[in-house]
Amino acid sequence: MTVTEILYDDGVAETRVVLTVDGEPRGFHFLGHDGAHADRHSSPVGVGDLVRGRIASLAPGLDGAFIDIGDAAPGFVSKRRAQTKLVVGARGLFRVRRAGDGRKGPELDGDWRARLTPLEIAAASDQENDRSGPISLPGGELAACLRRWNVGGKVRVVVRDGAAASKIAAGLAVAGRPVGGIAADEARVWSAEIEDALDAALQRTVRFGNAVITIDETEAACMVDVDGAGDASAAFGGSGRDRLNQQAAAALVGELDRRGIAGATCVDFLGPSSPAARKALAAAARALGRVEDVGADGFTRIYRPHRGACLLSCASAPVAGGEWIRPGRRLTDDWRFRTAVRAVELALRRRPSARFVLALAPSLRERWLAGACAERLTARHGARVELGGADALGEEAGGRGYDVYER
Repeated sequence: MTVTEILYDDGVAETRVVLTVDGEPRGFHFLGHDGAHADRHSSPVGVGDLVRGRIASLAPGLDGAFIDIGDAAPGFVSKRRAQTKLVVGARGLFRVRRAGDGRKGPELDGDWRARLTPLEIAAASDQENDRSGPISLPGGELAACLRRWNVGGKVRVVVRDGAAASKIAAGLAVAGRPVGGIAADEARVWSAEIEDALDAALQRTVRFGNAVITIDETEAACMVDVDGAGDASAAFGGSGRDRLNQQAAAALVGELDRRGIAGATCVDFLGPSSPAARKALAAAARALGRVEDVGADGFTRIYRPHRGACLLSCASAPVAGGEWIRPGRRLTDDWRFRTAVRAVELALRRRPSARFVLALAPSLRERWLAGACAERLTARHGARVELGGADALGEEAGGRGYDVYER
């Protein structure tokens, strides 16, 4: 039986929501310290959110219409998904199918009641005639995550302490969203495995056995290459290649979920040994999304639904040069600062009587001095952190820009 859990971690620098399936992290969502959207997001609305909109113009060439949703970039709804006749000036409610990205607005769906509880539908209907913009639904961001990931019912929510459990239970009750239980388990929420999975999901390569999967994300599509050069069995006939392909497809199920990769994903498997092996590989790849036929050379395209910003977009920004995570990418100051504070908070929890130094590069040090993280750490763990300067932590090369060590 599959066990699905939501880990809700209200940390000092941020609130992190993690979706796990049988203990394996499958999705991440990041919020500010107070539960509001963190400034990592490229759009104020995410997948599953509701918006009020007005049809601003028709787009016959695209067989749809552009919708004024009060954002800088208008949304788009196709005629097939509009659920009503498209007339300029008409107003209505829409559900976000695909979040916007920069100047590109979100893709909308007129079937806005999908995945909503009766209480959420009633709350949305009460706001139907308000100005264009996002709809505020009860239950807060955790309820929004349940809608975005399309989970509920038997899902178990794990939080840091009893106070957080009471707050979460009250919010979900207002939204009418039953769950399979809410438990307070700080050790589970602060699991080192979660931190390791997040770090690994930002790496370009994934190893399984002696083989390697390389994942390159671009603005147009995600490119995935399966390389069995390090596995001797792949060099000795088709059966070895077929085995590695099956292992790679299984590994990619969790990997693409963790990274939040959606849309068109091109996967170059090893060449299958026969038409039957191609058919078996296509069947295995269907766990990743809608899949095209696998070619004789192992190449196929997979189409995955959009659920929110991908992890790489949340964590990094494009730059000229710098090749620590990806060529042309570097971690944002926001991501590095929150990661630094989380690292020292983890250290404080693991060593309840120890004192630590948090060394920060100049740009991160400014954020520490200007914010309230020091006070929050003291209130939660006592005055056991000393700020240290660090001018040579690889910041200019896209490095993490911080270090934590015991005094």
